[in-house]
Amino acid sequence: MWKLLVLTAVVGLIVSEVAAMLTLGGMLGLGWTLIWIAGSAMLGIALARQYGLATLIKIHQKLRVGVLPTTELLDMGMILVGAVGLMLPGFVTDSVGLLLVLPPSRWVFRIVLASLIGTFLPSPYPFQGPVMPSEDIIEIQPDD
Repeated sequence: MWKLLVLTAVVGLIVSEVAAMLTLGGMLGLGWTLIWIAGSAMLGIALARQYGLATLIKIHQKLRVGVLPTTELLDMGMILVGAVGLMLPGFVTDSVGLLLVLPPSRWVFRIVLASLIGTFLPSPYPFQGPVMPSEDIIEIQPDD
């Protein structure tokens, strides 16, 4: 069932990319279409670098204080997928990639992904944070 669903999605993406490329490429012309493809790839690299680095810093800060950075990890995954979408030639993947990379539109995808992950993982294990020494621990030193 999953294989058929994935195959259908891939074929649908390819058909929509070809249709969009023929339609918009016919309106824009070959030169502007090639400029669009090259420009979106460079934009994808630049945005992934900028937002990816900022998200990595947020992940590091949350891990240092012992908080699981779930939102930031979802954002990092979306930035990665969006950057790849922008680097692939095509108008549909560029549109979806731009939506995944830009912060204002990521919150919609984050809500959808969080609900999907919640259905697949109904009982997540809470993150306890760093282990701090307790007063109940007795240290025993070996005799010299």
